[in-house]
Amino acid sequence: MMESSSLFNGHRDVSCYVSMAFFAILLAAAFVPTSAAQNVPSKGQSATLEVATWNMLFFGSGDIDEAQQFENARTVFEQSEIDVWGVQEIRDKSDFNRLIDSLGAGYEGALATGNDFLRLGFIWRTDVVETASVEHILTDSRREFGNRAPLKLEADVALPDTSLTVTFITLHAKASDGQENHMRRSDAADALKSRLDFGSLAGKPVVVLGDYNDEVDGSVHVGGDSPYADFRTDDEDYRFVSLPIEQNDLGTFCGDSDDCDFGRGNNRTYDHILITNELFSAYVDDSAMRYAALLDAFDGMGGDCDGEYVCTTSDHLPVFARFDFAGGTPVAPADVLAEARVEAPFPNPAHARATLRYTLRRSGAVTAALYDVLGRRIRTLASGRQAAGEHALSVPVEGLPAGAYFVRLRVPGGRAVVPVTVGR
Repeated sequence: MMESSSLFNGHRDVSCYVSMAFFAILLAAAFVPTSAAQNVPSKGQSATLEVATWNMLFFGSGDIDEAQQFENARTVFEQSEIDVWGVQEIRDKSDFNRLIDSLGAGYEGALATGNDFLRLGFIWRTDVVETASVEHILTDSRREFGNRAPLKLEADVALPDTSLTVTFITLHAKASDGQENHMRRSDAADALKSRLDFGSLAGKPVVVLGDYNDEVDGSVHVGGDSPYADFRTDDEDYRFVSLPIEQNDLGTFCGDSDDCDFGRGNNRTYDHILITNELFSAYVDDSAMRYAALLDAFDGMGGDCDGEYVCTTSDHLPVFARFDFAGGTPVAPADVLAEARVEAPFPNPAHARATLRYTLRRSGAVTAALYDVLGRRIRTLASGRQAAGEHALSVPVEGLPAGAYFVRLRVPGGRAVVPVTVGR
């Protein structure tokens, strides 16, 4: 069950629109900001798709000046002209509804149920997103996600020369230092990757927008590997397009710093955009950036801490990216059976080793790897160019716990996911 902003089956509820609009006017009169935001530079372009993620700092909670935060947020959404936003930390659902209404008929939004204190949501432009459905996913892993299961938006996107369906996910990972919290983030990442690898979202163009509450090239909380290391190593299927922000030591979590800069090596890049390989060709290189212009857009508003943006708006900077589908719509890799004949592995169940036989119709690059049910790569099985004809792939499983595994096989023009059972 979803709570949405003036939504009824994905559209504005016309029957209650007049009364809600009147109520919004009354509320607006009670929340008049003391000063207005300066110009926020637009990032929107008519022929491309712009997406962004933004942790909105307990939006509507009153922790900072509620009226000023509302006005600043409204200005960002309105003037940025970004098509789809994944947002986190929505505290007050009535303020969220009022925000959507204040943006006018050109915007819609949907808000998560569940955690009343830190809700997830989406905001989108209705001239770009024609139809949308919203639901929670990975609810069985709610605890691993900090008791806020990810929110999924299935959107029919209409651009001037292209129409396509894109899946957006917004998440807010478990916060804080410590090994236990690190493991919860790692387990949440495993659950998400498994759903993307083998579940209903496999083979679809997916954008994951979120506050990951850690960096993706390594953990700033406990050192060593990032909770998202498996996404990083599986670079044939996934890409953090926002990674250069982190690699350039540009923070997106600001705390109370007026420039999100805690000094070289101490910055925190928690906000990221992850995409699946169906979108690799559409991503506009180097377009992923933090919205640093907001740090200058709210000068002169005062505040009690060192930084007017963080005192009046949020302690996170949005991160945005652009996609250009001029070369065609995303297409999932072709069914491998169009390019190869793949036999069932034998023996199956296997105890020490299985053999997977396949026949290539043409030569080309072939990769194969063994994964567990959480989407973690166990070992690489093949990587290189192979000639057309028959091949036998050895799949060693000795020492692995009994259970279900998958071989992901990529051949010229296609791929297959082949189940392998390990018995004991």
